[in-house]
Amino acid sequence: MELDDVDAITVGKYVYWMGQDDDIPRGHLGEVTKVDGDDRKVSFPDGSYTIPARKLNVCNLQNGTFVHMTRDGISSELIGEVKGLEEDSLQVEIKGEILNAQAKYLIRSELQPHRLVYRSGSDFTELGRIYPDVNEEGQVKVKFGSKKYFAGLRDLVRAPVQLGTFVMWMKADDEVARGEIGVVKRLEDGQPVVKFPNAERAFRPHSLIPISVQKGDFVTWDHNDDDVPEGHVGQVVGLKLEDSRLRVQFPNDTWSFKEEELHRCPIQPGNFVTWVKENSDIPDGDLGEVVRMSGEKIAVQWPQGRWSMAPTSLERFAFQKGDRVRWSKADEDIPEGSIGQVMGIHYDDDGRGKDLFVNFPMGRWRFAPESLVSLNWNMESINRLKSSFRRFDENGDGRISPEELTKILTQLGNISEEECQEIFDSLDRDGDGKLSVEEFVHYIFEGERKSMDDGVLLHISMADAGSLLEEKMDEKTFVTKAQWQEVVMQTCTDPENQSRALDFFDDCLIDLENSDLAQQAMNDMVNGCEERRLGWLVRFAAEHISVEAPDEAACHGCCVAWGPRPEMTGD
Repeated sequence: MELDDVDAITVGKYVYWMGQDDDIPRGHLGEVTKVDGDDRKVSFPDGSYTIPARKLNVCNLQNGTFVHMTRDGISSELIGEVKGLEEDSLQVEIKGEILNAQAKYLIRSELQPHRLVYRSGSDFTELGRIYPDVNEEGQVKVKFGSKKYFAGLRDLVRAPVQLGTFVMWMKADDEVARGEIGVVKRLEDGQPVVKFPNAERAFRPHSLIPISVQKGDFVTWDHNDDDVPEGHVGQVVGLKLEDSRLRVQFPNDTWSFKEEELHRCPIQPGNFVTWVKENSDIPDGDLGEVVRMSGEKIAVQWPQGRWSMAPTSLERFAFQKGDRVRWSKADEDIPEGSIGQVMGIHYDDDGRGKDLFVNFPMGRWRFAPESLVSLNWNMESINRLKSSFRRFDENGDGRISPEELTKILTQLGNISEEECQEIFDSLDRDGDGKLSVEEFVHYIFEGERKSMDDGVLLHISMADAGSLLEEKMDEKTFVTKAQWQEVVMQTCTDPENQSRALDFFDDCLIDLENSDLAQQAMNDMVNGCEERRLGWLVRFAAEHISVEAPDEAACHGCCVAWGPRPEMTGD
């Protein structure tokens, strides 16, 4: 998304006016020609006007933006470049030809100038950078190392880390402490250079993990006070590097917060949304695209214009740009089982925008949302899933060997190498002796039940945690250390909290003679836990299970027998 705060409204930017009159029709683009304090002089097709900057929205398509055309007969694989503005249409150069199209009929490409990418099917050990250059084949220029060449949409994948991404390092040393947040500054020899409080150096791409909150995200605060009342939504505007705190603009002012104190809102910039109400301007079923925060409200681009609306009046749409979907029907162009990718909103000639463009292997078509089936695969979750995969890939070759998987699983608990090999064989679908990211993704999404966040369940509740735990129990209600650890790893992302949860199991083994001590250990963890998902899991354990000593001969002293907790009275 193009930055849309007031400071970004500079000379040459294409903007929309949030109002409406006979001189400036809704949806018409203008070009900023002068900055005068808080006002901007904007040239529209029917004249120039001076307008307060706060009443303007920046178009997410500017000169130099790479786009896809939605015009029939032009492949959605081709990439064009915005070259100028003529009347109310953007001029796009595609395959050497200049075409005019209104902004709503163009889709912003995932590939943009200066974006960091890696080669499709590569091992992710080297990143490249896209240059502001498109050839007559609809391909972009990219540089890997010292080599520059042109590549198409299918040849490149957007990297999880970009210039400006806030990241943590998976390791630690004398210069970079565990848990410190840094920012990606540049690319050197295919490696991202990250600025941390006490260091600025290159890191291997797969050793960096983007944190959960990034610049531009809409967030809420864990707490509230007079400055940030409960329910207020803010937007992340920067990083206070020296103390690893994120700067957040709330309606009243800007403050700094720890990452764990903030939570991403369900609705984010660029999301497709629906309005819980309807009127003549926004009929029922029309889709809008979120633009920015506007005071206590969210500015949304609708088919008929832009309005600022209360967050509670908006609902995130079931399908988002980049989501993988299936069509509920089938034909010669879209055989049964074909997977498509949502590209954007389709706008009718009458100004309605309630359908979606979806790109399938054989072409791009318009679909009614109710005819699509979600695979629960979206760009964000898949990138995070791949990031989790890389944590297990110790030698960095992009694939997990049986030895690597065995090392992982044996660290989790009492499991034999033979059992590890059985697990590996069940995941190695092509039988080549290596576990690929595709096989890993298939396993995670098989049954369309799991939604992943860095390799753990994204929206886990107490009931989900209980279900997971119950799945790991055998008929005797014995829970081995390996089973407990598997649930912890699926429920908790923070390494320190993972360690605390695993230590808790050991404490239970020690305190089996006094189950009250084990129960107190649970309560202590709940009260001191800053990661909600872990708190939910342990709270479930504290409320629903009791700890007993198992038959040590039967379980070799490595498991705890948990049964239903006796009726609780008073607590």
